[in-house]
Amino acid sequence: MKKLLFLLITLITFNNVSSASLPVTKDIQTKNFEITPNPTVSDNSKILLYSLVPIPAAILGVILFSGGSVGFILELLLGQ
Repeated sequence: MKKLLFLLITLITFNNVSSASLPVTKDIQTKNFEITPNPTVSDNSKILLYSLVPIPAAILGVILFSGGSVGFILELLLGQ
C-alpha cells in the first residue's frame, strides 16, 4: 500500500512539474493556405499502375511460399 501511495504521489508531482515547465507564448500567428484540387490521373496511368502492382505481390508470394515449402521438406528429411 505504501508503494502504491508513493507511486501515485510521484506521478502527480511529475505531472505538475512537467506541465509547469513548458513555455507559454502569447504570439499567435495564422497562416493562410490555398487548397488546390488534386491533379487528375489519366486512364493510361491507372492501367499502368494496376498492371504493375501485382508484380511485387507475386514475387513476395513466391518467396514466402517457397520458403515454407523448403522448411517443410528439410523437416521431413532431417526429422528433427
